[in-house]
Amino acid sequence: SETFTSREIKKEESYILEGIAPMVNTPEFESLVGLYVSEFTEIAKGNEGLPKHEYIIENYTQLPDTLPSRVTDLALSIVKDASSYYDKAMKIQRYLKENFSYTLDTPYTPPNRDFVDYFLFDLEEGYCTYFATAMAVMGRSVGLPTRYIEGFSMLGKPSSNDIYNIRKSDAHAWVEV
Repeated sequence: SETFTSREIKKEESYILEGIAPMVNTPEFESLVGLYVSEFTEIAKGNEGLPKHEYIIENYTQLPDTLPSRVTDLALSIVKDASSYYDKAMKIQRYLKENFSYTLDTPYTPPNRDFVDYFLFDLEEGYCTYFATAMAVMGRSVGLPTRYIEGFSMLGKPSSNDIYNIRKSDAHAWVEV
């Protein structure tokens, strides 16, 4: 999620932000995802008067007309044997983890090149923005509603009293599917 404040927080100030991190690599989580998908049509109406599932499909599966077809072709080949929406997402994630390197030292995307196409077929390395954008676009190209998200990662341990020091260097990007 995202946190906004009504005023600028000074460096010497502290605040508490509580959250829960799900255990995603468990059968229970996969079952919960399956249950949510099967009950999706029962969700209350969302924005624009559409049922929420229709609103999500309409707004989070869009892709630009300029997306090179080889991006979609690659995504379809990765998920061709997927047995569920969850399996599709995990196959794309696994493909990106196994075939691309993480680095903060990347060149600019050349002019007139699609960012994801350049990452997948030429650069083959990048940081979280590259991976998250590729996951979002590839997911959408195989029918998964996705959103690109930016925020902060709390990988370390709290300094004291369960308080985390969050810095700009903790910025991170990921995908909501």
